[in-house]
Amino acid sequence: MQSSYQKAQEILLKLLNNHSYKVIALSGKWGTGKTHLWGLVKKQLQLSTAQASQPIFVSIFGAKTSNDLKLRLLQNGSLKDDKKYKDFVSAGGKLVKGIAGKFIPGLAVEEIILLSLPKLLGGRLVVIDDVERKHKNLDIDEILGFINEYSETYKTRFLLLLNTDKLEDEIIWRKLHEKVIDIELKLQPASSEAFDVASINSNLSFLECAREATTSLGITNIRIIKRIIRVFSELLEGYGPLEEYVQKRIIPSTILLTAIHYRGIASDITSEYFLQHNSFSKILSRAQRTADELKWDDVINKLSISSCDDYEFLVQDYLQTGVVDKEKLDKIINKYQTDLERNQVHEKVRFIFESYYWDPLFDHAKALELAEDLFLNTEALTGNQVSAVADILTELGETNLSEKLIGRWIEINEPLIDPNESDEFNMGRSLHPAIEALNTRIRERQYPPLTLEEAIERVRSNSGWGDRENICFQNSTPTQYEETLKTLRGSELAKFICENFSLLRTIGLNDSFQHGINNFKEASTNIVRSAPESRLAFILKREFEKNNIPLHINE
Repeated sequence: MQSSYQKAQEILLKLLNNHSYKVIALSGKWGTGKTHLWGLVKKQLQLSTAQASQPIFVSIFGAKTSNDLKLRLLQNGSLKDDKKYKDFVSAGGKLVKGIAGKFIPGLAVEEIILLSLPKLLGGRLVVIDDVERKHKNLDIDEILGFINEYSETYKTRFLLLLNTDKLEDEIIWRKLHEKVIDIELKLQPASSEAFDVASINSNLSFLECAREATTSLGITNIRIIKRIIRVFSELLEGYGPLEEYVQKRIIPSTILLTAIHYRGIASDITSEYFLQHNSFSKILSRAQRTADELKWDDVINKLSISSCDDYEFLVQDYLQTGVVDKEKLDKIINKYQTDLERNQVHEKVRFIFESYYWDPLFDHAKALELAEDLFLNTEALTGNQVSAVADILTELGETNLSEKLIGRWIEINEPLIDPNESDEFNMGRSLHPAIEALNTRIRERQYPPLTLEEAIERVRSNSGWGDRENICFQNSTPTQYEETLKTLRGSELAKFICENFSLLRTIGLNDSFQHGINNFKEASTNIVRSAPESRLAFILKREFEKNNIPLHINE
């Protein structure tokens, strides 16, 4: 069966060999291979009409006047070593003394353009590209006039290569059709055909997987597909053949990110939205999605992408910077390649989700069987996955199995999780309360609770605060403040007391900070009341008086 390119090639050759068509348009979307198709047809024309004058190809992009366009035709025609050009040089030599068979820009340009160009273009085929990218100063009527004059008077034939999706001005399109074009051939290749053209010289081992994903997105732009293949070549060079499940994990998301980056996809989905994608959390979420988000999710679902992780962020960094973090990529690819067992477990999780939420004939017993199997392989689950499965089991009334699964996951994973590299806990995703508690314990290992002195110093140094400071003040007691005040000396005591007074003067403190400064006041009162003659009591009374804050000693 012939492809769209083969059919178009055959038809275009017939049209060009039929001299009753003076102006032919080859139209199609940007990047679909019109120039490539012309190159194939040109070779066939040269074989069938070896003695005829060779076609002249010219791009209209950047030409500000019709004379600019004609000058380009002269310059491009000068590359043609044929009898027609020799005749032209001879005629030009008679018109402009001193040219001696050579065109010199700037010397009698108007005479050469107006008098010599017909000799060059008469009876010849001229291919004009990029009409839709004409300069704003070049009126379409000038182009139409030029085409009409030379086709009627000098028997010049024209082939116009038109990017229809870039013709923003409807008037241009209408005028071309009404006034000059005799016949139009539309190039409308399927995405798979465009991929075959773009990948003809590629030897990547996973082309079929890439072809499938590109076709799912409906990409017909050969330039974009070539960029996608180039990205794969640069990212995955040296890794050799990839397991099928690894291909399915990285190929579709790489293609989508590259297509978004180069604006080669019809959808207006953004890379930011895609990088936050997680199908499990969306299923569980009660949040209302916008119409755009629903359309974007359809694009992602076509590629069977469940979520993004470090790989997708690495690809996005590469697209934006041109630099590959090879060490990180090696680690990711090795993890994918050696983690087949984990992948199989994830497939079971996916099956439980799909059947529970989407199968009208949901098999309760089958779901329990898979859940029991997951219990034996909990080390392969993430915190989000095990939480989600536990939620389903609870909804099915299997509370004991749900709690047993969570307990087993915590028992296995708590000693193994590295808080500096963990991807078990992700913001904005639902976690089981017991895993949330584990999350807190792990974070506390990484960031131990602050002492009051540390919290006050961080507030003073950073002119702000975060969760650790809030937690410290919320959990504080007057006794802790007393012990801190009695322990500090010199400048450390001064900084601690001064920053507390600074907080006392701050309006709009949150509840945690308000709780902390109330404890500071109570601790100071207790010290002055219990040891009024002490040096520390003297310092505290002096500072409270200086800041016009009363100490209620006798209450």
